[in-house]
Amino acid sequence: MSGTGGKTIVPVCYATATGTAEEFASQLISQYAGGAGGGFMDMLMGLCGCKKRADPAAAGEGGEDEKQVELKLMSFEQLDVKMFGDYKVWIILSSSTGDGDPPEMAIDFWRWLEKAKKEDAEVQGLKMDDVKFALFGLGDSGYATFQGFPNKLDTGLQKLGATHFFGRGIGDDRNDISSDFAKWIGGGLFAAMEKEVGAGKGGASAAAGGA
Repeated sequence: MSGTGGKTIVPVCYATATGTAEEFASQLISQYAGGAGGGFMDMLMGLCGCKKRADPAAAGEGGEDEKQVELKLMSFEQLDVKMFGDYKVWIILSSSTGDGDPPEMAIDFWRWLEKAKKEDAEVQGLKMDDVKFALFGLGDSGYATFQGFPNKLDTGLQKLGATHFFGRGIGDDRNDISSDFAKWIGGGLFAAMEKEVGAGKGGASAAAGGA
């Protein structure tokens, strides 16, 4: 779907129990837009030894107006599976609860994903083979179920035909999860996202206005 000025919308979808994944999702959007949150991420990237805003898609050689992507913050509570038919490039951040279970806000989606099959008419209609995603999982390696739900999400989406457009990110709260997140973004996330959108796979154009 199209957003402001005809830009392609890429959802930044988060599942969280404590709020960290939501905070990181908001920081990611600010970093891409070059806002105040971007300065915070630049600081983290400096601490982790990453290049500050070296990604041309993040900096935008010709300025903010040349960006062809609009990032849209979305919780798993707002996620409707039909959206996979509209948006073809996704950034997903998720933690786990309990024994590797989904956060409460992601339970309904997980129930669908766990049972869905690639040959289902609904899944076929969504054209999941065209869906590309990047996933950052949050957790604590001190637990046996570390990355439990992010792993399930990753496997479940690929089972239906979706594929990565950027490598999996793993955040470990046992060490420095903020640094893990900064390194993931600094590794070229935005450039990969814009390349994927530029290949014409960002999503269908909205008939009128934004999403």
